[in-house]
Amino acid sequence: MGKPEPVALREYEKYMFSTRNPVSVFKSGLVVSMASPFLAASPDGKVIDRGCSKPFGLVEVKCPYSKFHVSPLEACADETFYAENVNGKPRLKRGHQYYYYQIQGQLGITGASWCDFVIYTNKGMSIERITSDPQFWDVLNEGLKKSYFEHFIAPASVEFSNH
Repeated sequence: MGKPEPVALREYEKYMFSTRNPVSVFKSGLVVSMASPFLAASPDGKVIDRGCSKPFGLVEVKCPYSKFHVSPLEACADETFYAENVNGKPRLKRGHQYYYYQIQGQLGITGASWCDFVIYTNKGMSIERITSDPQFWDVLNEGLKKSYFEHFIAPASVEFSNH
C-alpha cells in the first residue's frame, strides 16, 4: 500500500463507526489458497462486521492519483475510470478486468463473503460492498489453474525431462 491507503483505511473504519455499523479492520498479509496453494491474494485488510449475517469480509482501497483532487463520484464522469455512476453512487465496473477480477479472486482465495471496495480521494470516499460471486470465481479459478499449469508446470516438466 502506498501513503494514502493507511489514511483511507482509518477513514473507512471511522465512517463505518459513525453510521452505527462499526467494523474491525485487521492487516492482511499474503493469504494462500487452501484448495490451490499456488494461488494467493493480499487484500488491503480483513474486516469483521458483527452486524452482518456473514461477518468475515475484506477491504480493498484505491486512491486514484489522477483523480485525487475530485470526489469519487466526479471521477466516474471519466469513461476510462474503473468505476461508474449508478444511481448517484460510484460502482466498480463489473467488466473491469483488473479490479473486479482482483476482488473476486481475493474473495475466492480467502473464502470471505464480501469486500468493501473503497475509493478514497482528498475530496471524499465511496464504499461499495461487493459480494462473492461463486460462478464468476469458478470460471476465474479454472482459468488461473489452466494458466499456471500451462505456463509454469508444463514448461518446467519438459525442461526437467530434457536433463
